[in-house]
Amino acid sequence: MGTLYIHIPFCLSKCRYCDFLSAPAPENLQRRYAQALLKDIQWQWSAFPERIEAIFIGGGTPSLLARDIWQGLLQGILDLSGGSVKEWTVEANPGDLSEGLLQDWRAAGVNRLSLGVQSFDDETLRLLGRRHTAGQAAAAYAMARKAGFENINLDLMYGLPGMQLTDWQKTVQEALALAPDHLSLYGLIVEEGTPMASDISSGILPEPSEETARQAFLWQREALARVGYAAYEISNFAQPGYACRHNQNYWALGNWLGCGLGASGHLKGTFTRMSADMDAYLARLEAGQLPIDDRESWDRPTLMSETVILALRTTEGLSARAFAARYGERFEHRFAAAIDTALQQNLAVWDGDYFKATPEGLLLNNTLGLLFL
Repeated sequence: MGTLYIHIPFCLSKCRYCDFLSAPAPENLQRRYAQALLKDIQWQWSAFPERIEAIFIGGGTPSLLARDIWQGLLQGILDLSGGSVKEWTVEANPGDLSEGLLQDWRAAGVNRLSLGVQSFDDETLRLLGRRHTAGQAAAAYAMARKAGFENINLDLMYGLPGMQLTDWQKTVQEALALAPDHLSLYGLIVEEGTPMASDISSGILPEPSEETARQAFLWQREALARVGYAAYEISNFAQPGYACRHNQNYWALGNWLGCGLGASGHLKGTFTRMSADMDAYLARLEAGQLPIDDRESWDRPTLMSETVILALRTTEGLSARAFAARYGERFEHRFAAAIDTALQQNLAVWDGDYFKATPEGLLLNNTLGLLFL
């Protein structure tokens, strides 16, 4: 199985915690970008040896694109896919949605919506620099259901400056009241150079509490399991049958195309990264060239390590049998010392053929992953 990630970099404003690649959104630039992006997708797709089964359009803020720009992009993708894509996700900001845009997405085959809600508390949304309110988030969800979306994810964020466990519990309960099919619950990472990092370093905001974040992580796993959401990765929870296919392919170190400004792709151990410079990205595509800035082929030991590290992010873990079939070497022999350390520190356990992280290992996943480098 192959998947496709498409990056739409435009944002009206930068959230205070965000260090993702994004750009201002004048309409003339949107149109030029969409035309170049479609060439990028067409050229890469035509050379890709696997069938694309899932598409994920992220950003930035994909929902910012004008409706007619979307229509052209959707038609171009449909011409390539023939309608055979099983899962097609678009990320959206709750404040940008309209009934017409949602209907266009559904008509083209988009069948999964990921709403960047982050919180159901207006004060927290202002702290994060989000452009929507809690009321707009709930209204956007209802609008998407009315438009026929039967697979909706909500992104929420915990571990914020000043956040108490009860604050997080309230936001999660409000999300659950909507009955989404999938929840992505992310712990805040304070990225250097962001306005939030500056406010924390200058004392305007308090340091986020690691203990509160730990409590939130452990609580959400138990609370969501009680109401039918399976944790299938550190931050991701789904009702049965609603795990995100593109993300699962990524964590399995499968093959995927990365199209758009700064997007990364992977094919059989070779990783590519598109230009992150808007002018260069556009000019090279308009000149008939793929704007690949970096191409790196990993050696076998690096691929084996990365396969383990990614698998240990998932609750299923790593199949020793599948590892041996993929690499011709037994996992237990290749990583014997790391396995022993992980077991002794209660970061991982054996469950039949699967070596998987404990709740503590998921919480301290970077520590666990470093053992296998």
